[in-house]
Amino acid sequence: MTDVAHSARKYDRDFLLSPEKRNQLIELWEVEKYGRDCFGDPDHVHLYGMKPKEWYERGVRILGRTCLEAVKDPLGDKIGNDIAEVVGRASGKRPIGVVDPFAGSCNGLYAIVRRLPGSKGISFEVEPTVFELTSRNIAHLKAPIELVRGSYKDLVGARKHPADHRVVVFLGPPWGDALQSGCCAQNPSESIRVRGQGYCTAKLTPFASDFSGSMCRS
Repeated sequence: MTDVAHSARKYDRDFLLSPEKRNQLIELWEVEKYGRDCFGDPDHVHLYGMKPKEWYERGVRILGRTCLEAVKDPLGDKIGNDIAEVVGRASGKRPIGVVDPFAGSCNGLYAIVRRLPGSKGISFEVEPTVFELTSRNIAHLKAPIELVRGSYKDLVGARKHPADHRVVVFLGPPWGDALQSGCCAQNPSESIRVRGQGYCTAKLTPFASDFSGSMCRS
């Protein structure tokens, strides 16, 4: 399909997650069209503290699917602020390490480390295309994040923060069925909280032995 044909169609969830577009690099005009078509805002895909035009000019590139899957800045800011508040209540001045088992764009993790001065992040990504693209993006941003290719289930024991660090394990937003089309139509915040709760609790288990005594809890 040509760019002209694409520009005439609606850039929505179904199109960007279709086999044609989900793993395809998309251009700035497509990112802005998705925001405009679905939210009336060409700057909807606000990532890494920047509007689309800004992060695109910095060399950041994303896949079609990332328009939907990435943690956008408004949500990332709230997550980061909440985590910073919890960490601030912890006693002692230990260095902070953050772990995100599901990297994706790393924008959720990026939002957290920005609000925890001196902290470093470790994240895991199983999909090669996403891993390569996100690795380049965080390099452009000079973010204090180590991206590891593979499953956290296999690697979390070997790739972890030093023993003297206080560790934040970031298990949200709750992927799985919590963000399926239609499930959050009535009350997005409540639906995400309830549907994601069991999923996130189950995913915490592999970290229990590796970070026992080091994790910040709210």
